[in-house]
Amino acid sequence: MEKRYLRMQIANKMDDGILPNVMKELNQVSNNLRVVKVARSDEDCAEVTLVDAYNNTRRHTVDLKNHNCSCRVWQVTGKPCHHALAWILSNRGVQISDFVHDYYSVAKFKAAYQGSVTTMSDRSQWPEVDLGFQVWPPLQTRAPGRPKVQRIRGALEKGPKRRLDAPDAKAMDTLPRLANLQNQQKMLLQKHQPRDMLQRK
Repeated sequence: MEKRYLRMQIANKMDDGILPNVMKELNQVSNNLRVVKVARSDEDCAEVTLVDAYNNTRRHTVDLKNHNCSCRVWQVTGKPCHHALAWILSNRGVQISDFVHDYYSVAKFKAAYQGSVTTMSDRSQWPEVDLGFQVWPPLQTRAPGRPKVQRIRGALEKGPKRRLDAPDAKAMDTLPRLANLQNQQKMLLQKHQPRDMLQRK
């Protein structure tokens, strides 16, 4: 409701014509065109050759009278495509705004936000209506699979202590055995070393 009123205020401050953000977008596109050739057929039709963003040279046919281009961008979006802009800018006394669809006009924008949303009171002030019957929640059926015994705990709740599984218990049991083997290997090395080496250490 508030956003609708805000946009209605913005629309009332605009002048007639095409929306400013649409014209800004089309002007930026027209400044970065890489036109190779514009071959005219008559006053409305022409063949426009451009270099696209991938450095590929493409040629398309443009009809200003019917607002058509063979790339079909103009027909889909309602805004002149790159080829149409190149053909429009090559003609003197022609404005880009004359070839933009009315969907992007200020008049359509004003019409979209002309009405207002009806205000509504608090829920405690709503009238009570007797339906003649009582609405019950739907019957729940048993979910497939084994039912869960424990509930899903929240992120801040402390969970139960985790028991060691079988692989972890085996790993804890092997640690003392490895320590005993390492000690036995050290004892054997000390027995077989000469006395001179032991004294130096």
